[in-house]
Amino acid sequence: MTLVLDLDETLIHFISQEKKFKLRPGCLWFLKEMANFYEIVIFTAAAKDYADYILNIIEKRLNESSSCDINDKKKYIDHRLYRHHC
Repeated sequence: MTLVLDLDETLIHFISQEKKFKLRPGCLWFLKEMANFYEIVIFTAAAKDYADYILNIIEKRLNESSSCDINDKKKYIDHRLYRHHC
C-alpha cells in the first residue's frame, strides 16, 4: 500500500520571514510508524531543490532518532514527487 503526503503545511511549516521551516508536531514519529505499513510518497508543488533540502534533513533526523547502526541507514521516504510531476 502507498501513502501519499503533502510536504508543505502537512509535514512542515515554512516561515518565510525567517527563511526556515519547522516540523509539525509528531511528524517524525508519524513517518516512522507509517513506514512500517506503507510505501511513503511525499508530494510538493514546490521546486525540487527546496523540497530535497527539507526532505534530506527529515531523513537524517529519522535515522538519528532510530536505534539502528549509523552505517545502516533506513530509507523512510520511498519516492518524492515535485512540481514538474504535475
